[in-house]
Amino acid sequence: PDVAVVVRTVDTQPKSVLLEKFPGTANETHGYPLYEGETHVFAFGKDGRTIAIAPNRLNTASELAESMLVSRPAVTKDGILDLLEKTDRERHFTIVFEPADLNLHQEALVPENVRPFLNALVLWFGDDVETVAWSLHRGNEKFFSQMYLRNQHVWTPTQLQTDMREKLKRLPRELYEAILKMQPKSLAYRKLVGRLPAMAMAFTHQTLPAIGADPQRDRFVQLTTVLPERAAPNLALASLLAWDESTRTDFSRQAPSPQPTGGTDEPRSLAERLKKPIDIEFKRTPLQEAFQYIGDETNIVFDIDGDALKFAGMTQNMPQNDALGVVPATEALKAILNRYQKEGLALVLDEAAGKVLVTTKAFAEKNGQKVWEVK
Repeated sequence: PDVAVVVRTVDTQPKSVLLEKFPGTANETHGYPLYEGETHVFAFGKDGRTIAIAPNRLNTASELAESMLVSRPAVTKDGILDLLEKTDRERHFTIVFEPADLNLHQEALVPENVRPFLNALVLWFGDDVETVAWSLHRGNEKFFSQMYLRNQHVWTPTQLQTDMREKLKRLPRELYEAILKMQPKSLAYRKLVGRLPAMAMAFTHQTLPAIGADPQRDRFVQLTTVLPERAAPNLALASLLAWDESTRTDFSRQAPSPQPTGGTDEPRSLAERLKKPIDIEFKRTPLQEAFQYIGDETNIVFDIDGDALKFAGMTQNMPQNDALGVVPATEALKAILNRYQKEGLALVLDEAAGKVLVTTKAFAEKNGQKVWEVK
């Protein structure tokens, strides 16, 4: 697609400086001074801060001059304009789009190997979302995501909010089922891609949906997510690697069956399986992801009791920093438990269900559960 850009500078720029940066032949035949280069045509606003740039082809020059001379309503759709008012230009990245437009113009917008991903994205939003505005911001300590979804007239914001809750709840499982069919060649890539569902679960758990104060006037659902800043590069890299691998994956085939890691004599008890040596290098890794990683490496499910943690003043996003190298999984668990001795963080082995419950000593005692002493 051809791209036109409008730039507004912080300070007034001398025209001589603008002409050096945007050189072109002067053209005043359209009623406004333009500067035509080989590939682009430029116009400078009378305020000394506005620069308009457009492709130099067909009737662009006359259209650009007219836009500088005539004050007229924007041709942008109401849904885009409505959500633009809610965005914050201080955010590092903001994208505003209509899912239906992405689907309609995908051949002009993205290369062929990106279209399956684009179609999946459009399908995920569904027919009930008219417009989307998504902002991302990475601070020194927090990663911030905020999404506005404008509902179609046939749906109320309340209905759309309920629908999005369900979609977010299903997202980690859908990613997990898709990633089971991927086979990255690199071990490091397999680890990162394999952790994407857990990252998505942490993301969805921390996402708070809301609607406008006046549902009759405010046609939007707001999804706000706050995570540790380390989540930003981890999510970005894992998502990129997963998308790259998806371009080589045949999703029509059945996912391969999991292979046992310890042969036919693999230990059956949870305690024995947790003696398996694994590579531990947590760098501001959320608590939930740390347990998820240990579980993936030992083929054990870790179930976190969120209420127990909350009652003890803990969250599932508390950062873990443990560079232990290759050690038994029990060493990593001891490091985590020792860090939260005061809060009473504890583990309960459920051999019947094949799970490890992450709870607190107070809740375990209350529920008649035996706390596992990690050795």
